[in-house]
Amino acid sequence: DPNGFESRFIRMEIGRQLLDCDELWEVTEDYIQYITKEWKESPADGKPRYLLLLDGLNEVSVDYVTDTNRSHQINGKEPTEQVRQLVIGEILKLFNEYPNVRIMLTSRTDEINFIHTSHPTEKLYLTGLKEEHIRGYLEKKEFTKMQIDAAIANERLLECLVIPLFLTMYADLRDVSNVSSRGEILSKFFHERGGNIAYAQQDVIEKLKSDTCHLWFILDFLLPAIGHEMEKKGVFEIRAKEISAIINPILKGMKPTSEGYAPLNAAEEPYDASAIGEYGKQCFSSYKGSASLPKIAALLLSVSDDISEVAEYILTSAVEILGILYRDENAEYGFIHHHFRDYFAAVHDVNLLRIAVQSNAKRTHE
Repeated sequence: DPNGFESRFIRMEIGRQLLDCDELWEVTEDYIQYITKEWKESPADGKPRYLLLLDGLNEVSVDYVTDTNRSHQINGKEPTEQVRQLVIGEILKLFNEYPNVRIMLTSRTDEINFIHTSHPTEKLYLTGLKEEHIRGYLEKKEFTKMQIDAAIANERLLECLVIPLFLTMYADLRDVSNVSSRGEILSKFFHERGGNIAYAQQDVIEKLKSDTCHLWFILDFLLPAIGHEMEKKGVFEIRAKEISAIINPILKGMKPTSEGYAPLNAAEEPYDASAIGEYGKQCFSSYKGSASLPKIAALLLSVSDDISEVAEYILTSAVEILGILYRDENAEYGFIHHHFRDYFAAVHDVNLLRIAVQSNAKRTHE
């Protein structure tokens, strides 16, 4: 904001949508002021004319931005603010100073705990699917009455099944024994697949007349690394160039350094914390023998000498075959659901822990 370090993102985004602009900066100052005037106007009958639906405040970036408009400095530096806090500040301003707009926040977390507003608020909760709908869906999926009764009787599992996403995933599991949480559903759905790609579009895979081991590698190692980096940065979309930097060290067995990644010398073994390192091959032996992991990585790298083209090939596979990522109009990629991003981020941590345990066990015996 030229008049101070405060967010006008919400009003600019509303303007972008109403004017059908591609970028926020295309929204003129006059139009922002028009929205502000409309929302500030006191309604004659006391009832706001506008309903503002804000979804996913928990997904707003936690990065910091610098205010270059302020004339003073703090400890010799321009003052900085967290993007999330700036947006919260704008929401509070809308609550308190804009009587002609009513705000509805939708999120998987209780945002009122973060906003701390004295403005009267009401909490509404999604009830989820009813028991009869869950029973009917599982019956269509050819679950037995005994299986359905057991699922309904499991209170922890029922909390998952009232959510359509998890009900559909649960219904596609080959083995539902010992499944009672979101994590267990996700794990069985994506990774305990008995040689099949669980979330892949099977009709597409059947048309592929080549080995699908590269899809397994993408699912088990590359998507987890991508999800982990996105979760660490607090973002839900990422560009192919950034993904290139994430997958390059995994495919080539590169060592991390203070400046990024350094390639190995010819005489060196692949980086021990990678899937194609000595201990990674020992941990992940389901790929037709542990020795095949470096071959799979080499297969993916053989797509092109340019790592960015390799990344595009991998991303296309994750979008069109695996169906786990999407690509938006701005050429950014994201997981089709935030639960998937968080799950794959956790898989990456588990992979690293398994490699560390294997490494420690080997060195202890030596």
